[in-house]
Amino acid sequence: IARRCPGFFKLLIGDEVHQSKGQSTDQGYALGALVRACSNTLALTGTIYGGRATSLFYLLHRLSPQVRARFKWSDGQKWAERYGILEKVMKRTESDTGYGTYSGKRRRQTFVRELPGASPELAALLLDCSAFVNLSDLGFQMPPYREYPHTIPMAEDQQEAYAALEEQLIDELKERIQRGDRSLLAAYLQSLLAYPNSCFRAEVVEDSDGEFVASVPALVDSTNGSKARLFPKEKWLVDLTKEEKSRGRRVLVYCRQTGTRDITPRLVQILGQAGLRADVLKASVGTQVREDWVRRRVGKGLLDVLITNPKIVETGLDLIEFPTIAWYEIDYGIYTMMQASRRSWRIGQVSEVDVHFAVYLGTMEHRAASLVGQKLAAALLLYGDSVEGALVEQSDSGHGFLADLARSVIERAEVTDLNQLFRQVSLGGNGNGNASHEFIGASLPALTTDATEILAGSVTALLEPRVLVNSASTRQLALF
Repeated sequence: IARRCPGFFKLLIGDEVHQSKGQSTDQGYALGALVRACSNTLALTGTIYGGRATSLFYLLHRLSPQVRARFKWSDGQKWAERYGILEKVMKRTESDTGYGTYSGKRRRQTFVRELPGASPELAALLLDCSAFVNLSDLGFQMPPYREYPHTIPMAEDQQEAYAALEEQLIDELKERIQRGDRSLLAAYLQSLLAYPNSCFRAEVVEDSDGEFVASVPALVDSTNGSKARLFPKEKWLVDLTKEEKSRGRRVLVYCRQTGTRDITPRLVQILGQAGLRADVLKASVGTQVREDWVRRRVGKGLLDVLITNPKIVETGLDLIEFPTIAWYEIDYGIYTMMQASRRSWRIGQVSEVDVHFAVYLGTMEHRAASLVGQKLAAALLLYGDSVEGALVEQSDSGHGFLADLARSVIERAEVTDLNQLFRQVSLGGNGNGNASHEFIGASLPALTTDATEILAGSVTALLEPRVLVNSASTRQLALF
């Protein structure tokens, strides 16, 4: 189209354009080519903002002539300085007694990182070319939407096994990081996030060379009668779904471990033993037939509980047959979280929509659930929505999500109770107040993807003993 029919089409309508936000993706390149080939563009999405100013830069650069006139494609750092919230961090060794930045006795490092939030100028920029429309603005009377947090204590042996795995991984990881080996970081994070929900099987962690690192045993055993055992979160899920069934409501359950570490067969089994009809919507069901797949089973009375990965139903599906949603495992992507949580709160829904978030108390997923609220708060404020919900944190921790996650584990930091996070964030009493924190604006060393942020943030948190944060007043004001 771009090569053979430039200017032929007068209007391009791009749906779910947040999926084309990447700097270097095929979807992003295709969107940019079509925008240039058409006279006008209408971009549609329910989640345009990912919590940081840079999450908008490449998308707006493709869509907006005004942005292209003011910023080059390589000006991501300049964009972050103008529209983002930046924090200047200075790190130094304890023996900092020499003279100059680098000397025999002094070693100092200064860098700037981007935080969740944005300058008010970003909202002004979007208002010039955007329309924020809610379902209520279209005249639809929507039922109430509510979110509920659940922090569930682990069983005693489950807690002991998790603590043993955590200790093994942290000790090994610190030793390897000091040697400059970062290959264990991904396994470290994923194992601690996954094990509490999959402790019915043994967990063995190996490095990239296949070398043994850590292990914990399975907590169920067919030889001693413990195979039928329900762990605390499993019991919570069974109780919730049985209660909802008694009220005539179906439940949609979200899990992250649906691939090589699949836990959905066990969930189907324990729900079936409780007298509930459960099924799993897998990625193998084609995108064009998923909605029909669900409706056929609902119409035949074959579904009380539908289990799926949130990414499978992130876009394009209306699941109004399931007014109750249970996040058995929380997804840590803001776009996925916001889209999947509202799959049931769609036009045509007449029942109240309840969304439940369940995490094991004091675990990695508990820390992650409390930290992800930073981006949610920033996104909701930019959309003009009320900043409240089960995962919206009341106070800004001031660091990147994954860096905070790693640091909170290493330093054994206390984790905020999710019930406290449920209360509404108050900004000057009316949701429009300025933030009390100010950050200095300077060039970012690099704009990273989520994958590289896992490595960079975790390494920084593990290696550096202490951080001295210097705050200074600039024109940048956080939206929260």
